[in-house]
Amino acid sequence: MNIAVLDCDTREVHWLERAFSAAGHTVTVFTASSALVRELPRTDFDVVIAGSTGPDTCSPRGIAELRTQLKSDIPVICLLKDDVEADVAAMLDAGADDCLAKPFRSLELLARVAALTRRSIYGKARHEDVIELGALRIDTRNRLIFRDGERLTLTPKTYDLAVLLLTHTGQLLTRGFLLEQVWGRGVIPPPPPAWMSPDICCHWRPEGR
Repeated sequence: MNIAVLDCDTREVHWLERAFSAAGHTVTVFTASSALVRELPRTDFDVVIAGSTGPDTCSPRGIAELRTQLKSDIPVICLLKDDVEADVAAMLDAGADDCLAKPFRSLELLARVAALTRRSIYGKARHEDVIELGALRIDTRNRLIFRDGERLTLTPKTYDLAVLLLTHTGQLLTRGFLLEQVWGRGVIPPPPPAWMSPDICCHWRPEGR
């Protein structure tokens, strides 16, 4: 997963980098929202983490301005100094998708990120009744996939995996990300195929085969 961290607190940034890197995610740090906005045309981020310090990184106004620059399907999680109801409500009203207050817990943060990106991925697919890429056509309403007009026989999880890959074409996806998104955190899936061995990543560009 490609994660953008918007924060100017060095200690907080180091904690976030350790937590996400240990889970196999790629982290890019920005100290100002303007720098993140400039990078958006070049990099596809799966989620934005807005830190708890500075008016440019985590304030209702800053989040509202950032949201106007982001694709609507990119989740934004705000880290807050205190668990104050009014502050949480203000962030959510401004466009944040979730908030997490200090003291931060790495497993909880990772789980929240996974849940939001799952909803973003499958929500995007549900908004389109048909997704077409080359010779592949996905009927999301009926959970069917066709290749050159011929229906493919897929298990439910294979279908979910295909949708995940098709909505991340051209991106490097780690085995851990695939397992977490399709089977869920803490669930032990059946033995993966050889191409999902732990030491490689999947780089899939459907070309009709």
